[in-house]
Amino acid sequence: MTTKCYTRKKKTGDLPNSTPSSSSPTMFSDLPEQIKMPNFAEALIASQTKKRSFIHIFNDGNESRTKRSISGISNHMELKDSGEVNELLDDLDYVFDGLSKKLTLTVKISSLKNLAQMCSKKDTFRVLRSQPQTFQKIFSSLQENIQEQALLPFGIVIMNLLFKDPLNCEYANEEAITYLINTLTLTNNSFQINNKDMKIFQLIQPHLDDNNKGLVIAQTLLKVSEHLSSFKNTLKKSRQNLVEISSAVSHLAEKLTSTIDSLKIFRQLELEAVVKVLENFTYYETTNQQLLVSLSSTPALINNLLRLIHSVQKSKGKHSVLLNIITPPMRLLINISNGNEDAAALIAKAELEESLMGLSMLLNLSSNLFEIENEVRNNNKEEDSEMTDLFDTQLTCVGLLINLVDCSSKNREFFSAFSKALMKTPIEFFVRMFEKKTEISQELNPLRKEIKSEQLEKDEVATSNNVMGGYLAILLGTLMKENPVNKRAIVTCLGSKSVSSLEDQIKQLLYFQLQCDLLCRDMHLAFLQVLSYIKAEK
Repeated sequence: MTTKCYTRKKKTGDLPNSTPSSSSPTMFSDLPEQIKMPNFAEALIASQTKKRSFIHIFNDGNESRTKRSISGISNHMELKDSGEVNELLDDLDYVFDGLSKKLTLTVKISSLKNLAQMCSKKDTFRVLRSQPQTFQKIFSSLQENIQEQALLPFGIVIMNLLFKDPLNCEYANEEAITYLINTLTLTNNSFQINNKDMKIFQLIQPHLDDNNKGLVIAQTLLKVSEHLSSFKNTLKKSRQNLVEISSAVSHLAEKLTSTIDSLKIFRQLELEAVVKVLENFTYYETTNQQLLVSLSSTPALINNLLRLIHSVQKSKGKHSVLLNIITPPMRLLINISNGNEDAAALIAKAELEESLMGLSMLLNLSSNLFEIENEVRNNNKEEDSEMTDLFDTQLTCVGLLINLVDCSSKNREFFSAFSKALMKTPIEFFVRMFEKKTEISQELNPLRKEIKSEQLEKDEVATSNNVMGGYLAILLGTLMKENPVNKRAIVTCLGSKSVSSLEDQIKQLLYFQLQCDLLCRDMHLAFLQVLSYIKAEK
């Protein structure tokens, strides 16, 4: 009688470390020789991993890739995770091989579709962040094939999916930013998406179409600029990238200007996103502001932004929509003109229409914004979002005027001249606005917590008027800088009030900013500088 002999079982949880003796039959004795396992540990590993892992463990002699080592793993979940990670990395290798320049367009499209599907799964991101070099491979593969227009829809989707997760933004490099900017330029020119490729956009959002492709890439680029800590330095390294993105903003502004009466919301959002990218690049960065102003594309950028603002001002559309269009460009112009006389001159002298320059247009805009305040307030008794938008736009416009007069003596002189549109000099207009804002404001207590809703509403109105009065005081104080004519005009317009009322309002604004934790060092120094102009002219 033949007796079957098995190896002695060890205690539960133990794995044998050695291979059974060749002279003793084992539980694998009856298996064909070509698929016998070296030891029990590999058998357990194979049983807990997927089919692709079996292919790597039982080499059939045709393996073309390096076998990934999974030795040293003792935990059951780690074994499973390792198998999934290896499978994903192998799939990515196949994708990268499929994007080789030697292969046909059909193969490349198939590879990018697979990559887009993988990037739509959150588990993929965990694996990619554990292998940072894989991010670089993705960016390099996309950039190498950027001239293939048929591949661009898939590249747009892949980048959008990758950078939807803010943690992935830290892995963006110069190559990724270059790809995003180049794609943005292409989407705003002749690039069109075929209907058969449109399905890939379903991975992002169901209702995207060919018109929205620029918005997708613009918002992706904005996401990177907000979450990549080294974005400013990375973008500064490539002057060509700066030229490309400033040209893209200029082109979008020009396109939006020509279609302002038949406004498409995606056009507005696309411009807003790309303008915000440049705003992030220049925000509180003097060297970056100077670099942007030095570009050959900047004069066209400034002209097109101002023309857009002017066309919006003339439009009869809904206030809330129009305000949202012009505020982002004005914020960018504030950054560009911050302490830069050349930029201030470009903005002030920009020719928009016959006998209408940039500075004149901005003065007319500020007048219109203050005039529609009562209309907007009366039409929005229950919903104050439009009032908030109006306040932001008013403040941004006054802030831009402050920059223009602060660094240019010629711009300060312009404020003493009579304006047909304002029916008075700009100084007379802004003094009247200053008096109006300070008269209707009341004493604030920003730290008070227990107040009635009626009182809260009054405090909100008073807060906005105090803040606006403070900024108007800064504008009037800046106009006094090295200009005795403006000083006399302001003192005359103030009448019974003295210039000390300007000081008091600026100090109130300074205190308010401090209490609300909004006061930064640069703003504090700017306030003190304006106070010195006022005191010097007493």
